[in-house]
Amino acid sequence: MAAVYRIGLTRLPGPGSDMGNNQVRLNIIFIHGLRGHPRKTWEAASVAASERSNDMTKKHKGANSWFSRLWAASPSSSTEQAHTSSSSCSVFWPEQYLASDVPQARVWTYGYNADVIGGLFQVNNKNSISQHGQDLSVRLEREIDNSQPVAFVAHSLGGIIVKDAINRSEKIRERTKLIIFLGTPHRGSTHARWGQIASNLVRLALQDSNKKIIEGLEVNSEVLDNIHEQFKTIAFSGGIKIHSFQEAQGISGMKGLDEKVVDDFSSKLDFPGQSETVESIDANHMQMARYSSKDDYGYRAICGVLEATIREGMNRECLALRSDSNRDTKALWEFEAPSRTANEQVSLSNEITTPSRTSSARRSLKNALAKLAQNAKVELDWQKSVVDLLKLLKLDYSIEARERLAERLHVDAGPSKSSAQNIALRQAVMEELVAREDEWMGVMESRRMSSRCLNCGSEEHWEQQCPYSCGKCLYLGHKASKCEFLVRCMKCRNLGHIAEACADRSRI
Repeated sequence: MAAVYRIGLTRLPGPGSDMGNNQVRLNIIFIHGLRGHPRKTWEAASVAASERSNDMTKKHKGANSWFSRLWAASPSSSTEQAHTSSSSCSVFWPEQYLASDVPQARVWTYGYNADVIGGLFQVNNKNSISQHGQDLSVRLEREIDNSQPVAFVAHSLGGIIVKDAINRSEKIRERTKLIIFLGTPHRGSTHARWGQIASNLVRLALQDSNKKIIEGLEVNSEVLDNIHEQFKTIAFSGGIKIHSFQEAQGISGMKGLDEKVVDDFSSKLDFPGQSETVESIDANHMQMARYSSKDDYGYRAICGVLEATIREGMNRECLALRSDSNRDTKALWEFEAPSRTANEQVSLSNEITTPSRTSSARRSLKNALAKLAQNAKVELDWQKSVVDLLKLLKLDYSIEARERLAERLHVDAGPSKSSAQNIALRQAVMEELVAREDEWMGVMESRRMSSRCLNCGSEEHWEQQCPYSCGKCLYLGHKASKCEFLVRCMKCRNLGHIAEACADRSRI
């Protein structure tokens, strides 16, 4: 496994790590909490190791408890050295599971000095939450040099640091599409004010229920509330999706923490509508960030949320591409008859009526349209119907649009809905396409050449030639035998995806 820097950003190995910047669809950044670690916070003992250690745990429970408190109370190294896994039996799931399960993303983990508790909840302190937020915003802007969206997975106090970084940086704010909060305290309540929440977190971090340890803890509630209120405004207005996971269990064996460390009221933003999704993970505050198996519900839930974010982003790209294509197509019709000179009118008329050119152009056009219909898997009667022809060309075929088109092409064979008018309009459209054969053939060729795999770079892409084999196409309601033109493949990224080449015929 990769070495992880204790301080700063570490890019974890995986398919997304090897991609070029223009191929990455999402940056996933993990942020640990109080006295956490960029690797250890997310590490879980493997199932086999847990079973082997059960007997040892029972025999040495007292000693282990004492050593655990001793280790937790001693500050860990804050130097910018790289650390490898402390145990070959542990599972660092962001690297070992997520990086391969979400191959379109780059996975990062971020570390900061969360061992020094004094001053953390105050203002104007070099170890304050605000200072950590400032450091995070600067490092993100400097080190994540691709332009793709960002998703944060933040545990506990790390969520507040993420919120502060977003408040500070407009660039990060614009790139952030999703934040997954794991047991993050957002606000105080009548039952658990900020002082009590901070007390719970510190006692858990130090693994000691002795209240004397945190008697000198100073908590500036105003600073924390300001971070929260500013973030709420930014996130809601900016459309940042929030997924808040709440702990379902307390900490067993620690007096005073057998209830939840962060209660349900505090661990959600309470956004209206679909801006925030709230659910629980059947684990305590620490274990909710650790998964030893891909079958763990928490892992499956987090992975699913991240995959959905990538799909939504790619859907937006597809819609933008289709919109651009439609605009290019419609631009061919955006001509005004009054602006043409008499010579242009005569030239166009001569070009259309020239037998040799018209016959050849008409055959080329019909062949191109037939191929377009075949590739698009559509069965439209474009040879007879003007509506179906406009559909095939991805033009507006509403009655109002047809009336405007008839006016521009000087077609007046009867009422707009009459059969005679539609036949005449279709003929005029075909004549205009023939007259603009070079432009149309160029558009169709550019559509054909858009079948470029963005991973392997092949312009004549077929699934069996691409090392990133297609697994999921992005067309909603898709059946592989009915794949539409300009479908973007989830994994191979082929815009002109040929359905028969799709290995996985299931659709999202």
